Amino acid sequence: YQTCTEVIQPMPTNGVSDFYLPSAVNLTLLSATCEREFSVAPRVSWEPDHFGFLRMGDSQWTNIVLSNGQLDPWHAGSFLKCPNRVCDPSLIFSGRMQGAAHHLDLRASNPADPPSVVRVRRIEVTAMQQFSAQWRLNHAQHSEET
Repeated sequence: YQTCTEVIQPMPTNGVSDFYLPSAVNLTLLSATCEREFSVAPRVSWEPDHFGFLRMGDSQWTNIVLSNGQLDPWHAGSFLKCPNRVCDPSLIFSGRMQGAAHHLDLRASNPADPPSVVRVRRIEVTAMQQFSAQWRLNHAQHSEET
């Protein structure tokens, strides 16, 4: 149900650079399947409407850490860096994890973690410390003004 109403992520496959059979995105088939199985029509814009992914130019994007596991099938479509023309790169951090899959950086550390995951975790901790420090500074200034 959720893949029809909220998390619509059609991903074409080619059978060459992935391990899936070749398949093109077919929203007509998706619509028919959603209608038949759940009596709903796909809400293709639900994610961008709620999370703003297609509005990368919005200045609201701050304090974000993006990590990308190279083994994720969808890593090719992920953000690898914050484009300077779109947002303040000092407020958005990114790390690519070679030899790692989705969210490995958010799991407990393990001696078998690839070095890229250890590096990304350090980036994330540093970024969160910077976010917190900036928040405290902003709120201290705001408190003095009121």
